Amino acid sequence: MIKINNGTTVVSYKEVKITVPANSQYILHSPYNTVQLLESNAVNTDDLSFRFGSSSEETTFTLGLNPTYPEPLSSLTITNKTTADINIKLALIVGDIKDNRLNVSGTVKTTVDPLKNIIATVETFDSSGIINVDSLGYKRIIIQNASETNSVFLFSDGAFELQPQAVFDMDLSAQFNVYGTQGQRISIGLFN
Repeated sequence: MIKINNGTTVVSYKEVKITVPANSQYILHSPYNTVQLLESNAVNTDDLSFRFGSSSEETTFTLGLNPTYPEPLSSLTITNKTTADINIKLALIVGDIKDNRLNVSGTVKTTVDPLKNIIATVETFDSSGIINVDSLGYKRIIIQNASETNSVFLFSDGAFELQPQAVFDMDLSAQFNVYGTQGQRISIGLFN
């Protein structure tokens, strides 16, 4: 356990490796107010369940999550629901620690793939209330509902409501209809 004392508070950090036997519980008695699952060889997220402190509720818990409690808890119950042993590594913290151990330096080479053949239009619904959008051959489509009061509806294989001033932005190459009210406008951007 590492104890960090700044003169007024003591923060402790401890990493523990545990093997939770198949179809059984492991109770860890150690104070913490933050716990983080650092490593696990569990196959599915629901293979393990955790009970924090004296709580009667169990929950699944996945890598990277770190619940924090206002006061330290004294135990952690881990249940293995599988027929194989599961190995885990936990970080138990009392106090507040910010983990900045990951440091990346160097350069990252990137390439730019500019969008070509951009078509942007503003369409107004006529009395039929239908605008046909043909984005076949394009990589991406953006539609903005220009209305401040009325929704429009996009229909293809499914249906989407686009609320007032909302934007639909998707990698899509298809033909579909947009339904709205006469006089209502939408902006359409097609990108290749």
